[in-house]
Amino acid sequence: MSILNRYIFREVAIASLVGTLLFTLVLFLQRVEPVMELLVGRGAPGSDMLHLIALTIPQSFPFTIPMGVLTGILVGLGRLSSDNEVLAIQAAGIKWRSLMKPVALVALLGLATCAATTLLLTPWSLREQVRITESFRIKLAGTEVVPRVFIEDFPDHVIWVQDVLPGEGVHWRGIFMADMRNPENRGSISGFNASVDGPRITFASEAFVLPRPEQNRIQVRFPLTTTYEQSSDSSHYLAVRSESTDQVLQARTSRFDSRARQFDRMDTLTLIKAVSTETAPQANILLQQRFALPFACLFLPLAGLPLAISRRRSGRASGIILSLLLCFVYWMILLTGTAVAEQIALSAIPAVWAANIFFGVLGILLLRQMNKPSRRDWQLLISRRLTSLWNRVSRIYLRRKLSQKKSVAAPSTQQHPVEPLLPLIDRYLLRSFLFYLLVLVMAFIVLMFVFSFFELLNDMLARDKLSQFIPYLYYLTPFLVYNTAPLAMMMATLICFLLLARRHELIAFLSCGISLYRLATPVLILAALIGGGLFALEEGYLPEANRRQDALRDEIKGRPPRTYLRPDRQWTFGQQDRIFYHRHFNQSTNVFSGINIYDLNTGPFELRRHIQAERASWDVSEGTWVFHNGWVRQLDGIETVRYESFTERSFPSITEQPDYFLKEDRHDQQLNLNQLKAYILDLTQSGFDTVRLKIQMHKKIVFPVFAFSMALLAVPFAMLSGHRSTMVPICFSLVMVIVYYASNALAEQLGRAGHLQPPLAAWAPCLLFAFGGLYLMLRVRT
Repeated sequence: MSILNRYIFREVAIASLVGTLLFTLVLFLQRVEPVMELLVGRGAPGSDMLHLIALTIPQSFPFTIPMGVLTGILVGLGRLSSDNEVLAIQAAGIKWRSLMKPVALVALLGLATCAATTLLLTPWSLREQVRITESFRIKLAGTEVVPRVFIEDFPDHVIWVQDVLPGEGVHWRGIFMADMRNPENRGSISGFNASVDGPRITFASEAFVLPRPEQNRIQVRFPLTTTYEQSSDSSHYLAVRSESTDQVLQARTSRFDSRARQFDRMDTLTLIKAVSTETAPQANILLQQRFALPFACLFLPLAGLPLAISRRRSGRASGIILSLLLCFVYWMILLTGTAVAEQIALSAIPAVWAANIFFGVLGILLLRQMNKPSRRDWQLLISRRLTSLWNRVSRIYLRRKLSQKKSVAAPSTQQHPVEPLLPLIDRYLLRSFLFYLLVLVMAFIVLMFVFSFFELLNDMLARDKLSQFIPYLYYLTPFLVYNTAPLAMMMATLICFLLLARRHELIAFLSCGISLYRLATPVLILAALIGGGLFALEEGYLPEANRRQDALRDEIKGRPPRTYLRPDRQWTFGQQDRIFYHRHFNQSTNVFSGINIYDLNTGPFELRRHIQAERASWDVSEGTWVFHNGWVRQLDGIETVRYESFTERSFPSITEQPDYFLKEDRHDQQLNLNQLKAYILDLTQSGFDTVRLKIQMHKKIVFPVFAFSMALLAVPFAMLSGHRSTMVPICFSLVMVIVYYASNALAEQLGRAGHLQPPLAAWAPCLLFAFGGLYLMLRVRT
C-alpha cells in the first residue's frame, strides 16, 4: 500500500472507529442500569458482569457500524477536501479514483465486521444474555429483601420482613408470610381434609435463607413458626406452632414474549429453516435484514464518497450532518419497505433490500458526475442559495426596523445605532457552540429513533401497531433531548474551544488582553441556562410526555393498560402494626370486599387480632369503617382468647381512611418534583420500598446541574489540549461519559443497597465532575 493510500486509510479508519464507538456508547448507556443493578444491588460477581456487558455491546453494532463507516468517510475525506489536500492530489496528476481504494478497504472491513455481527455474534449474544440473566435471577432470588416491604417475587407467596440483620448469609427478623395458593390445592395444616378459606398466614421471629440455584428455588429455615388458617366455618380456626420448619420458595420465572423475540435469538441456519416453515413474514424479514444491513457499509459510502470529495471549506460538522441525512433517508426507506412487507403487499427480499438498491444507484450516478468537467457541486449550490435567501430576508427585516424607528423618532432627535445585546466575541463563541450542540443532539436523537424502531419492530408486526410508532416518537423526543443534552454539551464545548486553539484564535484573544476565563463565561452561562431549561422541561412538559409514550409502548408491547391509581393492591401495611388484605376495593363507593385485617404483636412476633368480613364500607358521618357479616378473634399465641361474630360493627382503633389505600403506581419519570415527594411519603406510610424513588427525586435536581458540570469540565480540557486533533474531544467525551454513567449507576445501586444515603447516592458523581472541572479551570494559564 502506497504512502498516500495509507494516509487516507488511516484518516478514514480512525474517524469511522470513533464514530462507531460514539454511536454504540449512546445506545449502550440506555442499558447500563440493569447491569449495575445486578452488579451492586444483587451482589453478582464482577467477572460475570463484565461478561454480561460484553454481550450487551454487540447488539448495537448492526445499526452503529454502517453509520460509523459513513461518518468516517464523510468526515475524513471532508477534512482532506476542506484543507485542499484533494485538490493537491489531483494537481499532482493522481486521479480521484485512487481515493476509492483505501475508502473501499474501510467499507469492506465494516461490511465484514457487521456481517459477522448480524449473522453470528448478535443472535449468540442474545441467547447468552438471557441464559446468564436467568442464572443470576435464580442464584440471587430472595437474597436481597428490603425490610418492611411486601415481597412478591415468589409465586403464590407474599413475604413481609421487619428487619434484615447484617452478617454472613441472609438473616431475617420478624417475618410475615402469606401462602396464596388455592385452599383446595394446598390442603389444611391440621392434616385432615378440613375446609379452609383465605390465605395461610405464618409468623416467625427469625429465619435463615439458603439459596438453592441448582434447584431453581430458595430454602427458608425457621427455628420457630406460628401458622394461622381460617376455616369456611367461622367458629373453627386452625393455629399451629412448629419448631425447625423449612419452607421452599420457587423462584419466579421471567416472561419473554415468544412472538416478538423468538426469531431474534435464533442462529442464522435455524432462522433459514424457520423461513421455510413459518407462514408469518417476520422470520423472512429478519433474515433479509441480517444480510442487508452489512451491505449498508458498502452502499452508503458509495453515495457519500463523491459528496465528501466535492465539498469545499466544510469541517467535520458538515460531514456529521450529511451522514445523518443519508442515514435518515436509508432508514426511512428500510422502515417503509419493512412495513409494506409486513402487510404481505411485497416480498421481503425487495422490501428490505430497497434501501441498498437506491443508494447503490445514487452512488453510481454521483460517481459518473465526478468524471464530467462541467459537473455541478449541488451541495455548494444549495448552500449558496440558502445563504443568499437568508441575507435577503435579514436585509428586509433590518430595513423595516430602521424605517419604523425613524418614523417614531422626532425630526430633531439624533439617531444612534442600536447596540447589540451581546458583544461580538460572545456572539461568535455562542454561535459555534450552539451549532455543534444542535448537530450532536440531532445525531443522537436520529440514532435512537432507528434503534427504537428495530427494537419494537417485531412487536409492531405481531400486533399490527405500526401506526403507533410515529406518535410514540413524538412523545419520546423530549425525553431523548433531556437525556442526550449533557453529552452533547460536553462535546460541543470541547469542539468549540479546541477549534479556537487549532486556528490560533486563542493566541489572538490573549494578545488582545482577553482572558480565557472571559472567553469561557458566555458558554458556561449558556450551559447553566440550558440546565435550567432542562429542569423546567422535566418539571413541566416531560412527565406528561413520558406518560403518553409509556402508554403507547405498552400498547405496542401488548401489555395491559396501567392505571395511575391502584385500588387493587391486595396487601397494605397500616399506620400501626397492622396488615390489610382484601380481594377488591371500589374507590368510587369506598367499599372493601373480602377484607382481612391482621393486628401484629411484635414481641414475640405473632398474630394478636384477626378481623374478617365480607364487606367494609366507609361511614362519612362517623369517620370510621363499618364491617358487615364477619367475625373478630383475639389471640394469645395459638390460643383464641375471645371470638365474636357480627352482622355490622365498627372498630375505632382502625383509623386508616379510604385515601390511604389509593396508592399511585407511577414511574418517577412521569412525576415532577413535588408530585414525587408526595408519592414517596404516601408509599412510605404503607410499607412500600421508596429508596429508589428517593434517589430519583434527588436526581431530578442533579441532572440539570450535571449538564453544567460537563461543560465546566470540557472548557479547561479543551484549553489544555492545545493543537491536538479534533478527534481528541470525542475520545475524551467517550471516556468521561462512561466514567460518569458507570459511577452514577454504581452510586445508585449502593444507595438502593443501603450503603449510601439517597442524597449522597444522587449527588456524588455530579459533584465529582464539578469539582474536577473547577480544579482544571483553576490550573489553566489565562
